[in-house]
Formats: sequence, structure tokens, C-alpha cells
Amino acid sequence: FVCGLMLLYLAGVKDDLVGLRYFHKFGIQVISSLLIVLSGLYINNFYGLFGIYQVAWWIGIPLTVFVLVFVINAMNLIDGMDGLATGLSIFALCVYGTLFQLHGLWFYAVLSFSTVGVLVPFFYYNVFGNVKKGQKLFMGDSGSLTLGLILGFLAVRYACYRPDVIMPVGNMLVIAVSPILIPMLDVMRVMLVRIKKRKHLFKADRSNIHHKLMDMG
Repeated sequence: FVCGLMLLYLAGVKDDLVGLRYFHKFGIQVISSLLIVLSGLYINNFYGLFGIYQVAWWIGIPLTVFVLVFVINAMNLIDGMDGLATGLSIFALCVYGTLFQLHGLWFYAVLSFSTVGVLVPFFYYNVFGNVKKGQKLFMGDSGSLTLGLILGFLAVRYACYRPDVIMPVGNMLVIAVSPILIPMLDVMRVMLVRIKKRKHLFKADRSNIHHKLMDMG
């Protein structure tokens, strides 16, 4: 996780400073996701969702890589308005932190809440910072990409069926995805709109929900 996080962060820094081609960025996202999956952490159970329970590794591993890359891009795409990505992430991290705390998984709870501790002051300077006084902070790709990996990692960790680590409670896959559902639904809608209009899937435009709301005033 840490190796994947650092790799993604450095790719984000390069993209923020000098630019990075989308397929290079996508490739690094896949590699970062594979580092997590190859450590043995992947979605291996649907907990009865769609009538499916245990999932074979040859399905679970590519599915998990897809989910991680999807969440990373979802957070990257939704970072187009001050405080939006940060606010949604703070909410999601508080939910994950509480869930892991209830299950006694303190490492993941500390990871969640410490990330909230980083985001709270950033949120203040991102939303209320004064540009003229040099007090305005922006997330950039280095922030949104790493934040996406953290959220995806926590979601997969909670969804991974390991009764010796987490005692299964209800449909844990649905619970794991719920805190990050808004950015995931938004990126699905954006991709469908771009396909319908025959636009480039990775080329930035103003088809996100927050762009629509901003255009409405």
C-alpha cells in the first residue's frame, strides 16, 4: 500500500508540475493497484449480493484492480470545485475509521482518522483561503490520486472476506462501497455521457455534476 501510494503521489506531482499523458497515468494507477492486490488483499466475497458469495481469485483480482483504478479516477474527476473532493473524503474516512474501530482494526482506523486530520486544515485553506495573501491551497493530481487510493484501499480492506480478521456483518461489500458512492456514480455518469457524445473518455470536460450545478449558478 505504501509503495503504491508513493508511486501514485510522485506521478501526481509530475502531472501537476510538467504534465503527464493520460495513458502513463493510467498505467501507474494499475501498477499501484496491483501492488495492493498481489499482497493478497482483494474482493473475494459478494456476501450474497446478486446471489453470489465466494469469488474465485481469477475473478476477484482483476475486479479489485478495476475497482481501485475506478475509485482513484473518481476522486480525480470530482476534484473540480473547492472543498468537494475534500468534504466527501472526510465523510467517507470518518465512516471507515468508525467501522474499523468497531472491529478492533486499529491500524486502519488510525490511517482513516489521521488522513481526516490532514484534510481538515487543508479544507479550510482550500475553501476559505485568500489567494492575494498566498493562503489558498489546491489539491492537484498529487492529492486526488493518493486520496483515491487510500479510500479504495480502505473499501477493499473492509470488503475482503477474512473471518479471522473481521467478523462478517450483513453485506459488507455494500457497506464498503456506500461511503464513496457519490464520486463513483458521478464518474459512471460522466463516462456514459462521453461515450454517448463520442468524446474521449479521459479528456477533461464540464460534464460532471458539480460542473452542471456551477453552470446553473
